[in-house]
Formats: sequence, structure tokens, C-alpha cells
Amino acid sequence: MVATSSDQKDLEGNGGNANVSSAVQAAVGFATPALTGRRTWPIKNPKAEVPSWFEIVSPYRYVSAGDAPMKFIHGRNDSLVSPDEAIDLHAKFKQAGVHSEIELLKGKGHVFYMNEQVVMKAIGFFKKVFKD
Repeated sequence: MVATSSDQKDLEGNGGNANVSSAVQAAVGFATPALTGRRTWPIKNPKAEVPSWFEIVSPYRYVSAGDAPMKFIHGRNDSLVSPDEAIDLHAKFKQAGVHSEIELLKGKGHVFYMNEQVVMKAIGFFKKVFKD
């Protein structure tokens, strides 16, 4: 959400920081639930009603040209949040002209990112984005 919603004034809240930008410079998503509208987490039942909050918390709905560069790292075997969520959000970033990368990890499920190897992938992305 932080990579896509900085231009959404109705999400700013009233924390007393209205003069401070909510924009981030880059982001990495691990097993990202993009809430694209596919029937994956949190609504797998094809007959279930979509709750009213769904659209509000969907980073997919807010993608625009001014968003932060993003890297998605997702397990190919994720049965909780479908890798299609990251694939769809990555495509939406590309369509908007925003730098985006995706890495689908073979043989990995949902909780794959609690190790140094994956953290180094994120750090490598940040180093590449901030090289200047």
C-alpha cells in the first residue's frame, strides 16, 4: 500500500502530519496480497461477497505513474496468496510506466522470506534503485 497510495488524500488520516509526504522512494513486497480481485487470499470462496473495505486496501487499485519502484518476491508454490497477485500487480506497475521487478521462487510457499538470502535480494534491489 505505501508504494501506491501516497497520492490518495482520503487515506492520509489525521495524525497531525499533513505537511509531510507519505511517499516512499522504493518498496519490496514479499508474498504480496495485491487484492487484485482474483479469488485468492483473503477471499477464496467464489460465492463470497466482497467486503466494503476490499477496494480501500487494495494496492492494485491505486497504481499510478508517480508510484515508487517496486520489487515483488513471491513463492511459486504459495497456496495462501497466489503468485498471480504479484504477477498482476507487477504488470500494472509496468503498464503505468513504473519500474518494477518480479522474482518467483521455485519450490517456495508463503513464508519463504525469513532468511538472509531473501533479505539480500531486497537489499540488492534497493542498492540498484538508489545507485545515483
